[in-house]
Amino acid sequence: TLYGGWDGAPTGAVARDPALHRSILDSPGQRRVIYIEGYFPCVVDGFTIRNGNASSGPYAGRGGGIYSRFAWPVIANNVITANLAASSTTDLWASGGGVYVKLAAQSAIIRNNQVLGNVAAASGSSTGGGLALDESDGARVLDNVVLANTATISNGNGYGGGMHIYLSDGCTVVGNTIEFNRGTAGSAVEWGLGGGVKFHSR
Repeated sequence: TLYGGWDGAPTGAVARDPALHRSILDSPGQRRVIYIEGYFPCVVDGFTIRNGNASSGPYAGRGGGIYSRFAWPVIANNVITANLAASSTTDLWASGGGVYVKLAAQSAIIRNNQVLGNVAAASGSSTGGGLALDESDGARVLDNVVLANTATISNGNGYGGGMHIYLSDGCTVVGNTIEFNRGTAGSAVEWGLGGGVKFHSR
C-alpha cells in the first residue's frame, strides 16, 4: 500500500490530505513511474504521477504512469498526468498512456483520479490514451476526471482517447467526467475510434 499526501510536520498529529500536500512521483521522460506485478491486492492513493515513459523496460509500450499485471489494484485520489506509453510503435500497439491494468485476478478499482494529458503512442497505433483495462473482469472505473488524453498522435490507428476497455466482462464505468480526449491527432492517422471511450467485448 502506497499512500501520499502526508503533511510532513515533525511534531503533532499526523495529517493526510492529498489535495493539500501532494506527493509527486516524477520520471522525467525516462521510465514508467509505477510497476506492479503479482497476485496480490495493492493500493496507490494520493500521488501526482507524471512524466513516465514506458517505451523501454518490461512490457514496453504499456502503462507510462502505472502498469499492473495480475494484481488487483485500488488506484485512487491521484493526479496522473503527462505520461507516455510509447514514443513509437511498429508491429505492436501501445496501450494505457496513464494507466494500464492487465489480467487483474480480482476486481480492480480506479476511483477519484484526475487523468490528464496522457498519450498512448506519439507515433503508431495505440489504445487508451488515458487508461486501458485489458482482460480485467469486474473492474470499476468510478468518479474520475479523464481530460485531454490522446491515443495516437500520428502514423497509425487510435482507439479510446480517454479510455479503452478490452475483453473485461462486467466492467463498471460510472460517475466519470470524460472530456476533450482524442483517438487520433496530428498527421498520417488511419482510424480513430472512441475519442472518449472505446469498449471491445468478447
